[in-house]
Amino acid sequence: VHEIYHQPRTTFVANFIRQANILPATVQSRAGGYAMVQLDDKLPLVILDERIDDATESLLLSIRPEKIDLQKSPIAGSERDNIFEGGIREEIFKGATDQLTVTTASGLELTVVAANESAHEECLAKGDKVWCRLHPSDIVVVQEESTAPPAPSLMPENPTNSMTEETIWTGTSSQVKNFWLFVAC
Repeated sequence: VHEIYHQPRTTFVANFIRQANILPATVQSRAGGYAMVQLDDKLPLVILDERIDDATESLLLSIRPEKIDLQKSPIAGSERDNIFEGGIREEIFKGATDQLTVTTASGLELTVVAANESAHEECLAKGDKVWCRLHPSDIVVVQEESTAPPAPSLMPENPTNSMTEETIWTGTSSQVKNFWLFVAC
Protein backbone atom coordinates (compact mmCIF):
# COMPACT_ATOMS: atom_id res chain seq x y z
CA VAL A 1 0.00 0.00 0.00
CA HIS A 2 2.89 2.37 0.81
CA GLU A 3 4.27 2.10 -2.75
CA ILE A 4 0.85 2.54 -4.33
CA TYR A 5 0.25 5.73 -2.33
CA HIS A 6 3.69 7.29 -2.86
CA GLN A 7 4.44 5.99 -6.38
CA PRO A 8 1.10 5.64 -8.20
CA ARG A 9 1.25 4.73 -11.87
CA THR A 10 -2.08 6.19 -12.97
CA THR A 11 -4.16 9.28 -12.22
CA PHE A 12 -6.93 6.99 -10.94
CA VAL A 13 -4.67 5.42 -8.31
CA ALA A 14 -3.12 8.80 -7.41
CA ASN A 15 -6.58 10.14 -6.52
CA PHE A 16 -8.07 6.92 -5.13
CA ILE A 17 -6.86 7.13 -1.52
CA ARG A 18 -6.57 10.89 -1.32
CA GLN A 19 -6.62 13.89 -3.61
CA ALA A 20 -3.44 14.56 -5.58
CA ASN A 21 -2.33 17.51 -7.71
CA ILE A 22 -2.38 16.06 -11.26
CA LEU A 23 -0.57 18.42 -13.61
CA PRO A 24 0.34 18.28 -17.32
CA ALA A 25 4.01 18.91 -18.03
CA THR A 26 6.44 19.10 -20.94
CA VAL A 27 9.98 17.75 -20.80
CA GLN A 28 12.46 20.58 -21.48
CA SER A 29 15.81 18.81 -20.92
CA ARG A 30 17.50 15.83 -19.24
CA ALA A 31 20.85 15.40 -17.53
CA GLY A 32 22.40 13.38 -14.71
CA GLY A 33 19.30 11.36 -13.81
CA TYR A 34 17.07 14.45 -13.66
CA ALA A 35 14.65 16.05 -16.10
CA MET A 36 13.64 19.70 -16.26
CA VAL A 37 9.91 19.94 -16.96
CA GLN A 38 7.55 22.85 -17.47
CA LEU A 39 4.15 22.55 -15.77
CA ASP A 40 1.52 23.60 -18.28
CA ASP A 41 3.81 26.47 -19.39
CA LYS A 42 3.59 27.92 -15.87
CA LEU A 43 6.30 26.55 -13.59
CA PRO A 44 9.66 24.84 -14.21
CA LEU A 45 10.43 21.83 -11.99
CA VAL A 46 13.22 19.28 -11.69
CA ILE A 47 12.05 15.66 -11.44
CA LEU A 48 13.76 12.26 -11.39
CA ASP A 49 14.28 10.95 -14.92
CA GLU A 50 13.87 7.26 -14.06
CA ARG A 51 10.17 6.89 -14.94
CA ILE A 52 10.22 8.80 -18.22
CA ASP A 53 10.68 7.04 -21.56
CA ASP A 54 13.33 8.53 -23.83
CA ALA A 55 10.75 9.57 -26.46
CA THR A 56 8.35 11.19 -23.96
CA GLU A 57 7.82 14.92 -24.37
CA SER A 58 4.45 15.43 -22.63
CA LEU A 59 3.48 13.76 -19.38
CA LEU A 60 1.29 13.98 -16.30
CA LEU A 61 2.73 14.54 -12.83
CA SER A 62 1.22 13.64 -9.48
CA ILE A 63 2.17 15.71 -6.43
CA ARG A 64 0.71 14.78 -3.06
CA PRO A 65 -0.56 17.88 -1.21
CA GLU A 66 1.36 17.03 1.97
CA LYS A 67 4.67 16.82 0.05
CA ILE A 68 4.75 20.56 -0.65
CA ASP A 69 6.70 22.30 2.12
CA LEU A 70 5.51 25.87 2.85
CA GLN A 71 7.39 28.63 4.64
CA LYS A 72 6.56 32.30 5.16
CA SER A 73 10.14 33.39 4.52
CA PRO A 74 12.42 32.66 1.54
CA ILE A 75 13.88 29.15 1.50
CA ALA A 76 17.53 28.55 0.67
CA GLY A 77 18.39 25.61 -1.53
CA SER A 78 19.81 24.37 -4.79
CA GLU A 79 18.32 24.39 -8.28
CA ARG A 80 17.05 20.84 -7.72
CA ASP A 81 15.05 21.82 -4.63
CA ASN A 82 12.15 23.20 -6.71
CA ILE A 83 11.65 26.36 -4.67
CA PHE A 84 9.03 28.81 -5.88
CA GLU A 85 6.88 31.63 -4.53
CA GLY A 86 3.12 31.63 -4.17
CA GLY A 87 0.20 33.00 -2.22
CA ILE A 88 -2.46 31.28 -0.13
CA ARG A 89 -5.75 31.89 -1.94
CA GLU A 90 -7.90 29.63 0.22
CA GLU A 91 -7.64 28.01 3.65
CA ILE A 92 -9.89 25.17 4.83
CA PHE A 93 -9.57 24.09 8.46
CA LYS A 94 -9.66 20.27 8.79
CA GLY A 95 -8.80 19.69 12.42
CA ALA A 96 -5.17 18.63 12.70
CA THR A 97 -4.43 19.97 9.20
CA ASP A 98 -5.35 22.83 6.92
CA GLN A 99 -6.05 22.35 3.23
CA LEU A 100 -4.61 25.33 1.37
CA THR A 101 -4.89 26.46 -2.21
CA VAL A 102 -1.61 28.07 -3.21
CA THR A 103 -1.41 30.12 -6.40
CA THR A 104 1.93 30.86 -8.06
CA ALA A 105 2.73 34.14 -9.83
CA SER A 106 2.06 32.39 -13.16
CA GLY A 107 -1.44 31.35 -12.04
CA LEU A 108 -0.79 27.67 -11.31
CA GLU A 109 -2.95 26.44 -8.40
CA LEU A 110 -1.76 23.69 -6.07
CA THR A 111 -3.57 22.01 -3.20
CA VAL A 112 -1.35 21.82 -0.12
CA VAL A 113 -2.03 20.04 3.17
CA ALA A 114 -0.16 21.51 6.13
CA ALA A 115 -0.19 20.63 9.80
CA ASN A 116 -2.01 23.20 11.89
CA GLU A 117 0.21 25.73 13.55
CA SER A 118 1.43 25.33 17.07
CA ALA A 119 3.02 27.78 19.47
CA HIS A 120 6.40 27.00 17.86
CA GLU A 121 5.46 27.13 14.16
CA GLU A 122 4.52 29.82 11.70
CA CYS A 123 0.81 30.37 11.25
CA LEU A 124 -0.23 30.08 7.58
CA ALA A 125 -3.41 31.88 6.53
CA LYS A 126 -5.37 33.05 3.51
CA GLY A 127 -3.61 35.98 1.85
CA ASP A 128 -0.11 35.03 3.06
CA LYS A 129 2.82 35.11 0.68
CA VAL A 130 4.66 31.76 0.92
CA TRP A 131 7.67 29.94 -0.47
CA CYS A 132 7.16 26.36 -1.55
CA ARG A 133 9.72 23.57 -1.71
CA LEU A 134 9.15 20.30 -3.54
CA HIS A 135 11.74 17.51 -3.58
CA PRO A 136 12.20 15.84 -7.02
CA SER A 137 11.52 12.38 -5.54
CA ASP A 138 8.05 13.57 -4.41
CA ILE A 139 6.99 14.32 -7.99
CA VAL A 140 5.66 11.19 -9.69
CA VAL A 141 5.03 10.60 -13.39
CA VAL A 142 1.59 9.00 -13.89
CA GLN A 143 -0.38 7.70 -16.86
CA GLU A 144 -3.86 8.91 -17.78
CA GLU A 145 -6.45 6.33 -16.77
CA SER A 146 -8.37 4.59 -19.52
CA THR A 147 -11.83 5.91 -20.38
CA ALA A 148 -13.02 2.37 -21.15
CA PRO A 149 -14.58 0.47 -18.23
CA PRO A 150 -12.12 -2.01 -16.69
CA ALA A 151 -12.62 -5.72 -17.20
CA PRO A 152 -14.05 -7.14 -13.95
CA SER A 153 -12.94 -10.71 -14.72
CA LEU A 154 -9.26 -9.77 -14.24
CA MET A 155 -9.64 -8.95 -10.53
CA PRO A 156 -8.82 -11.99 -8.35
CA GLU A 157 -11.61 -13.26 -6.10
CA ASN A 158 -9.31 -13.34 -3.06
CA PRO A 159 -6.99 -10.30 -3.23
CA THR A 160 -3.71 -10.36 -1.31
CA ASN A 161 -1.27 -7.74 -0.04
CA SER A 162 1.10 -8.72 -2.87
CA MET A 163 -1.22 -7.42 -5.59
CA THR A 164 0.25 -4.86 -7.94
CA GLU A 165 -1.26 -1.57 -8.94
CA GLU A 166 -1.97 -2.94 -12.44
CA THR A 167 -4.06 -5.72 -10.91
CA ILE A 168 -6.01 -3.20 -8.83
CA TRP A 169 -6.73 -1.05 -11.89
CA THR A 170 -8.18 -3.97 -13.86
CA GLY A 171 -11.00 -4.49 -11.33
CA THR A 172 -14.29 -2.63 -11.08
CA SER A 173 -14.64 0.35 -8.74
CA SER A 174 -16.53 -1.81 -6.26
CA GLN A 175 -13.83 -4.48 -6.34
CA VAL A 176 -11.08 -1.93 -5.91
CA LYS A 177 -12.84 -0.42 -2.88
CA ASN A 178 -13.24 -3.91 -1.44
CA PHE A 179 -9.51 -4.54 -1.95
CA TRP A 180 -8.59 -1.35 -0.12
CA LEU A 181 -10.89 -2.29 2.74
CA PHE A 182 -9.25 -5.73 2.84
CA VAL A 183 -5.76 -4.21 3.01
CA ALA A 184 -6.74 -1.64 5.65
CA CYS A 185 -8.15 -4.26 8.05
